[in-house]
Amino acid sequence: MVEKEILQANPLFANLSEKELATVLEVIQQKEFAAGGQIFDETLPGHELYIILRGKVRIVKTTLEGERQTLSVLKQGNFFGELSLLDGRKHSATAEAVEDSQLLVIDQAGLARIEQNHPAVALKIVKNMALKISRTLREMNENFMGMVNYMW
Repeated sequence: MVEKEILQANPLFANLSEKELATVLEVIQQKEFAAGGQIFDETLPGHELYIILRGKVRIVKTTLEGERQTLSVLKQGNFFGELSLLDGRKHSATAEAVEDSQLLVIDQAGLARIEQNHPAVALKIVKNMALKISRTLREMNENFMGMVNYMW
């Protein structure tokens, strides 16, 4: 069973009370992936958000030339897959275990249960996801402008 302390330390669940965390624990699953194992493929639709409990995960994008480009390596406490959890579309990249990894998983059905039974909890979780997406987008914009300014 997942301990509340693990969730409390994750920014995705910031500002949730112990009672609210208990509602999240009801829908969380655990999955294990061996080193080198694929968690999801960028060509397929997704419906799950992953939180790294143990291990490391590489996020990879395939270029038009077919080369694999590492976008990031995530570690314990990081979460990923939130875009596909929210919209059910294809993943924006591929995720693979760098080392043996244990992940916590929330799927669309689990999030829907929280939304239906505890809408205030769902709102907090989705707001925290939106804040993470916003930070990532701002960083990407700054990096892009840095490249543009460098070129000119």
